[in-house]
Amino acid sequence: MKKYLGLISALALFGAILTFGLSTSDKAFAASGKSIFKSNGCMACHYTKKGMTKKPYPTMQHMANRSYAEYTDCIKKGVPGTAMTAKGMSDADIKATYDWLQKYK
Repeated sequence: MKKYLGLISALALFGAILTFGLSTSDKAFAASGKSIFKSNGCMACHYTKKGMTKKPYPTMQHMANRSYAEYTDCIKKGVPGTAMTAKGMSDADIKATYDWLQKYK
């Protein structure tokens, strides 16, 4: 009986991993972050490629390492004294761009 309980537990754990892992729709949601990032003009200041000299604005790598709360706050409120103004992005769009930026960590 103990052998079966161990097997059942392992199968339940595997099922949970499959259920809560990134689904295809989650990946598509994060990928949409790139187009949202571009369409809101974010690339103009924050885009850098590997090997580029750093711009005077936070890079995508820098933003990816901020907490979600910090990232959201910057977008919704802007950053006083800088070129970063408040953006009228929806919560879903902010989440999509944040999820997309995580690949730059």
